[in-house]
Amino acid sequence: MRVTIKDVAKRAGVSTSTVSRVLNKNSVISPETTEQIHKAMRDLNYIPNDLARSFAKASSHVIGLVVDTGSPEDYSNRFFCNTVFALESSFHKHGYNLMVVHAEIPDQDERGIIRLIQGKKIDGIIIPEKLACERLIAELQTISFPFVVLGKRASVNSYSWVDIDNMQAGGIAARYLYAKEYQEFYFLVGSGDQIFEKERIAGFSETMKSLGVPTESYHILAGEHDEQDLKKTLELKHVKRSNRRGFLCSSDRLAAKLIHLSSQMAISVPEQVGVLCFDHTDVAECMVPAISCIDVDTYEQGAQAAELLLKQMQEKEFKCRHILIPTKVIERDSTGGLA
Repeated sequence: MRVTIKDVAKRAGVSTSTVSRVLNKNSVISPETTEQIHKAMRDLNYIPNDLARSFAKASSHVIGLVVDTGSPEDYSNRFFCNTVFALESSFHKHGYNLMVVHAEIPDQDERGIIRLIQGKKIDGIIIPEKLACERLIAELQTISFPFVVLGKRASVNSYSWVDIDNMQAGGIAARYLYAKEYQEFYFLVGSGDQIFEKERIAGFSETMKSLGVPTESYHILAGEHDEQDLKKTLELKHVKRSNRRGFLCSSDRLAAKLIHLSSQMAISVPEQVGVLCFDHTDVAECMVPAISCIDVDTYEQGAQAAELLLKQMQEKEFKCRHILIPTKVIERDSTGGLA
């Protein structure tokens, strides 16, 4: 529910006309009362009605990028760096600078972001899906402030987002392993709870079904996949020794671990076991054998997000848009068996 001038007046213990005078910078109001009203506005996260209209009159030429200072591991990886580089490059071409906006607790820390907007410090904002809390989104939509989300949430179509096409990624992985004539298929995922994991699983499973692969011949295994778990999977007794098995791993590290254990257990890669992983990384490229991968183009995700935000800032009647970035297979030795 939107906070009104009446709510501010009630909180500050003054009349609505007094609040109005403070908003209009009337010097008749005492400094003490003015501060009292400003505090009430901050406490209630009140945004004046004319704020949205004022955006068109001034530009900071700065775009904000929200990051979670309480979760540095999410932002220290190569893929996020690629996204940031793409954002910076794209905005720079159009005369904008990129500014990092810190947020530690999404559901409680949106006020700092709103203050930047109120102070006209930023003209638009990019928000990772993890930090796109409902309160922040509602505030931005209320004042018609331009923003784009990196990633998407299930069944959310009310704002613009750019994401990797994870359904397609799972699908092309399944089709690729099937084309390599493996008979048993395993998708090793993390928790399986993340939206991108669910979409990859759905794409993998639906493609296997469409290819006519029996349900007992493809498996979704979620978990931490420690050494003991992987050994049990590799030495499954119910699998015919003649069956060639194709593995799709959620990361390059997991794929490397699987190849290492296969070597220890005298299982040949790619003849007996084929290994495919998500993400095109140096680890995947430098392994022996080199690991085939699904290339997830996070640079393109950043570039598309920047272009989408710029359009939103320029178009008077912008309608929210959704962009999916396709993925592709990079073939290497770990799946180099039969064509």
